[in-house]
Amino acid sequence: MRRESAATPHSFKKRILFRFLAVCVALAPFVAVELVLRIWMPLPTRQSFGGVDDDPLVDLHQLRPLFEPSPDRTEMQIGPQRSNFFQPASFQQTKPENGRRIFVLGGSTVQGRPYATETAFPKLLEIELSTAFPDIDWEVVNCGGVSYASYRLDVIAAEVLRYAPDGLVVYTGHNEFLEDRTYAGFHAIPRPLARGYAFAARSELVRRLAWIVRPSDDQERAGTAALIPEEVDARLDHAGGLQDYQRNLDHHRSVVRHFELTLRRIADRCHRANVPLLLCVPASDIVETPPFKSTLPADTTPAMQSLWQRMHDPDQSPEVRLRMAEQILVTDPENAAANYLLGRAAWEQEDYENAAAYLLKARDFDVCPLRATSTMEQIVRNVVREAPKDQVIRLLDVPQLFASEASNDVCQPALFVDHVHPQIHGGHTRIAAELFTQLSSIGPLGLTSSKASSEDRTAAVNAYLGGINEAYYHRGKQRIEGLRMWAKGRAGGDGSDR
Repeated sequence: MRRESAATPHSFKKRILFRFLAVCVALAPFVAVELVLRIWMPLPTRQSFGGVDDDPLVDLHQLRPLFEPSPDRTEMQIGPQRSNFFQPASFQQTKPENGRRIFVLGGSTVQGRPYATETAFPKLLEIELSTAFPDIDWEVVNCGGVSYASYRLDVIAAEVLRYAPDGLVVYTGHNEFLEDRTYAGFHAIPRPLARGYAFAARSELVRRLAWIVRPSDDQERAGTAALIPEEVDARLDHAGGLQDYQRNLDHHRSVVRHFELTLRRIADRCHRANVPLLLCVPASDIVETPPFKSTLPADTTPAMQSLWQRMHDPDQSPEVRLRMAEQILVTDPENAAANYLLGRAAWEQEDYENAAAYLLKARDFDVCPLRATSTMEQIVRNVVREAPKDQVIRLLDVPQLFASEASNDVCQPALFVDHVHPQIHGGHTRIAAELFTQLSSIGPLGLTSSKASSEDRTAAVNAYLGGINEAYYHRGKQRIEGLRMWAKGRAGGDGSDR
């Protein structure tokens, strides 16, 4: 008995070693194939090869590259056929030896709406960088597409990573609910497995296997993933589009999970390409902007309908309307209109803590979500915080940058021209200045000490903005009303059901 007892630890170690070697032998062929594929047979571009690297939830195969060669082939440019969604932008075909190239991806905020790219933060960032580092040939390329959501930007990110970028800046989150799409089977996918799609994309072998087994017929593929048209088809671009938005918690959660999956895939792309990434938390106004649509639950009672009507009745006193809102929230705590009414009242009474709580709920429970929710803001932060330690990734928390003195949870409403678009002065200028600080601290960019102070950079930006003629600013102000009407559902949506 003593002999067997003495031999037990040795036998246990042998069994563990044997099993470990057996696993290694079993995995060796796969590791060998993976190395061969990575080193000698790398995949072509994303547009010409799909599989797991494609979005697993929507079919994006109809999307086309954003850039094309210029007529003289000296530059890559956004083609004129994309002018309904993008402003002109280009960069040199041959990158200068002293060149630095930054791509900025996003929606209409990146494009500078209601103005244009001339006064958007990517252009102002380029001025700051050129002022501070004049010996470098800077190209800050504006890839802001009107109404472009993260899943469309993911395709652009895959494309621009082929153009020798020195960094990517991504500002997205407000457009995720604009296009009508379904998520067949997505509810059954556990969150860890959904995140695993992005991890699986790192394997060359898995991507090739996915290409082999993926449906070749468009109709068959459309049965498992929503077909996304070549360009944005926003519901609010159609008369009465606001009516299409209804309370649907399952769909809302799927959109948010899709947003998270996409951001993680963009971050993984940049990690694999060894390109620095700067993610921006999108900011929005919640004080001056009421919910775009608020409704009662489908199974509401006549008593709730009465409360709802009295809350919206302008002939009722403010005290009565507030009391109706409080009663509605007892039964329907996710009612956006009731939360907003109580939030504005608390804000005006300088009860900022309660005001922030109500106003954030009013935005987050908006039936027509045209602003990134609190959960989506946190997702951006989490993607940066949970990134691999060897990844060069930074966070620009714009809501914190725009925070009011009254509450860190509420952006200063004066910094916005509407629900999401920042003012040029104080908005875009502030984002550009903070991006400069973030980018200038990234080691791989190889930037030495700045040759201009903060005051010099600010003066350069102000001089540039002051040189733009008044007609430009006047056209931008004229577009503001158009944007407001669009957000109300255009001609068919008067906002009466809010």
